[in-house]
Amino acid sequence: MLERLREHFAACPLLEENAPIHVDGLRPEPVNYALGALGGETVAEEYVDGSSLKRFPFAFSAMLYGLEDGDRLESDALMETLAAWMEAPENLPLLEEGQKANRMRVPERGGRTDTSGGDAFAAYRMKCELEYVKAGA
Repeated sequence: MLERLREHFAACPLLEENAPIHVDGLRPEPVNYALGALGGETVAEEYVDGSSLKRFPFAFSAMLYGLEDGDRLESDALMETLAAWMEAPENLPLLEEGQKANRMRVPERGGRTDTSGGDAFAAYRMKCELEYVKAGA
């Protein structure tokens, strides 16, 4: 699932072009992004035809510039805009055969989580959830 999400975010017009999207961890220098699973997927509903509604919780993280107030405001605005983009029904990811994305939610938009880069840059993290239908066997 993370690889499908990675492909999806690589095509996002809001993210910096050609910036790497890592799995399970940011690199210490800006600009890069990361996706990570938050536990495993859960089955929300099972249907008579064998299909099921599943939820996949994940985190989207970004290492962005934060030297000046303007940089921090721009980074905060990017994360807010990205959360809205993720939740828009027209921006659902393409999944594997037999799976169809239903919706994406960002229940925790978070903010700066790590400033170990001093004032030069900071990490941001949002908790997200992909809800999808998986066809029966």
